[in-house]
Amino acid sequence: MKYPILLVLTCLSAFLTGIIFLEPSKAQNEQKNLSATDPQDREMAATIRRLTDRSTEGLVDQRLPDGSHMVNLMERFQSVPLAMFDKDGDAAVRCVTSVEEANDFFGRDLETGEYLHDPQATQKMPEDDIAQQAARVQMSVEEYQFYLNLIAEAARQRH
Repeated sequence: MKYPILLVLTCLSAFLTGIIFLEPSKAQNEQKNLSATDPQDREMAATIRRLTDRSTEGLVDQRLPDGSHMVNLMERFQSVPLAMFDKDGDAAVRCVTSVEEANDFFGRDLETGEYLHDPQATQKMPEDDIAQQAARVQMSVEEYQFYLNLIAEAARQRH
């Protein structure tokens, strides 16, 4: 149980660092020109594709001296935490496992800039979605909600 908690805390600290110090892409800001593509958005899409890649091609199973096995996942098989601020300045957070999920979260195609839907309509996660997201990252709903609140509070303090 020690390692999943450590993994979650590591991801959370990286995510909070990103919220506090990194400049948001156009998709994360208010959407002013929805038909235009932005190099940062395309770069974010490429990064999400790389990190969420579920392909096992090229992965090598190593047998260790103690009989256990180790596979270097080469940065694949990850969930990527995303955040954006709505018009009221409230943070919306979601972990995604594909570019398509990221596009749905932002309401636009990160690669083409095509408008898909109003992201404000999907920012507030219903309880069912929170339960699904919590299960995906192997947390209880209460733990997941705690981290969502922690991230939202960090965003509020940033402004």
